[in-house]
Amino acid sequence: MVVNTRTAVIKMIEESRLPISRVADLAGMASNSLFRLKRDPNSKCRSYNVEKIAEICGFKVQWDKKLPDECNIIKHLEQEPSEDMNMNGFTNEIEKLADRIADYKMQNQMKDQQIQELKDKLETINLENDDKIDQFSNYQSQCKMEVRLNGVSLESRLVDIDGKDACSLYLGYTIQELDEMWKPEEWFKFGKHPINNLFHKESPTKLESARLFVQGALKMAKTAFMSNETFALPITYQHKDGSKVLTTLYFEFNISEKIATIKTRFHNGTH
Repeated sequence: MVVNTRTAVIKMIEESRLPISRVADLAGMASNSLFRLKRDPNSKCRSYNVEKIAEICGFKVQWDKKLPDECNIIKHLEQEPSEDMNMNGFTNEIEKLADRIADYKMQNQMKDQQIQELKDKLETINLENDDKIDQFSNYQSQCKMEVRLNGVSLESRLVDIDGKDACSLYLGYTIQELDEMWKPEEWFKFGKHPINNLFHKESPTKLESARLFVQGALKMAKTAFMSNETFALPITYQHKDGSKVLTTLYFEFNISEKIATIKTRFHNGTH
């Protein structure tokens, strides 16, 4: 079966049952290169490294002539493990444990990188000048959202909802209908709250990015000081009649109290 270089390397190492760090050492590569290859689906491995790893793991590589990053790997069933690869079981288990530790560190580094990228993006929309502060004070409704980590899941609930009349006016639903979607005081997985069903499918905001930032901030707050964040997100809601309602949500995120104050500014039509 023809696969890309990343998949080929992962498959060869897994079938060889050799520790990743051992394969990297024998191939003259940095262990982190192989751990990143394992974790990053967009990563690739150079052809000469693929062939070195194939030799170490007991495989033969057949390259696709039309697709230079694609290859077929064939196991050498008759090949005996080399002296370098023939480790006793105890040493093998120690190295595999070291692999797990290194892999865990790599996961954390990648998460830290994602968090930093999100923080860098927030810097571009932080409210730092008087014009933006004026916009922040111009809103029609406000609520508070409490967040928490439940195991590895991020959860949220809405509390203290003000400006219900304005939400009803701009979105076309009765206050009773909105209350059924707001469900105050009930916890939901982040992004799964019923009120999110009002987001228009073309809304520019990606909730996954917001989830990663909030979850990362809460984790980091346990071991390091995290300042409160103030930022704005564009959201397109869907009116009850199906039309688009453009809004901006202004967030004041108090990390230590795990509370986000969300102010909504409606930009168009009351129908």
